[in-house]
Amino acid sequence: MKNEKGFAPVVVAVVLGIVVAVGYVGYQYITETPTSDAGGAQPVKQEAPLESNFEMGGMLFDENRVTGAKEWTFMYDEPGRLAILVKLNFTESSTCDFGMGVGACMLGDYNVDDYTDAYFDLSGYKEGNEVTVISLVVNRY
Repeated sequence: MKNEKGFAPVVVAVVLGIVVAVGYVGYQYITETPTSDAGGAQPVKQEAPLESNFEMGGMLFDENRVTGAKEWTFMYDEPGRLAILVKLNFTESSTCDFGMGVGACMLGDYNVDDYTDAYFDLSGYKEGNEVTVISLVVNRY
């Protein structure tokens, strides 16, 4: 009879341990899942560390000049090719400097019209017609 009474606290402890573990994992998932900031132009994407395969100077727009889509677009030139457009994708580790110091790319805080004549240096990972931004720095305006 004594063994049956000693067994109940062990079962309760195991069940309590499982509940605590599941709660901890759930909390970690909720607090580490990226979301977009309310004023941002695009959602933040999950990312893997990227190495730059694209470094170029050009101009920045918050609307694709060809499709009219509201998306951050970078226009640059290459020898023999003018006004090449690429869509910009931003991640949590993308850094921007719009003339006030390097920081996270909080795109909702910036009005691209303020940088109409600005020239930006872009470093990122280009795949097709899209570039995942590593850094975007205003060079002159």
